[in-house]
Amino acid sequence: MKKLISFFLSIVMLVSVVASVDLSAYAYIYTSGDFKYSVSGSNTTITRYTGSATSVSIPSKIDGYPVTSIGELAFSNCTSLTSVTISDSVTSVGDGAFYECTSLTSVTIPTSVKSIGSDAFYECSSLTSVTIPNSVTSIGSDAFEHVNNIVYNGSASGSPWGAKSVNGYVDGYLVYKDSTKKE
Repeated sequence: MKKLISFFLSIVMLVSVVASVDLSAYAYIYTSGDFKYSVSGSNTTITRYTGSATSVSIPSKIDGYPVTSIGELAFSNCTSLTSVTISDSVTSVGDGAFYECTSLTSVTIPTSVKSIGSDAFYECSSLTSVTIPNSVTSIGSDAFEHVNNIVYNGSASGSPWGAKSVNGYVDGYLVYKDSTKKE
């Protein structure tokens, strides 16, 4: 009888340990066409683009889920990509999202975007100008490394951005949004 009670208590303890594990940290990756994505609550993140198109429009919904962010390194090394249009459902562009997309010449960023991560457009050697809407309140370091000009009149934090000029202001190789260089 003691062995049966001991066995039963072991099972109860095992079940309670398994039940207490937070499975929300394990995001399942789905695939729809050329996009891989994850869903967490009402947030859908594009985690990887697997296509080879030269022009891509980020959809506002994937499989009925609203796309709210472009994840870290989602389009990295897509060297054939020349044009990207981000849908107005997207609120954030992750770190390195378009890292080393060296053929990228055109990016359309909607007013829904609030943050752009570090190195988001790093090494886009063909990207000569980007217009950032005033809705963007956070721009990560080197987000626009090697971009010739940024058109932006907002108040985003996060200087330096790495562009060669912002609204025509040039300070050597690095540019700061408030036209000052800070160490």
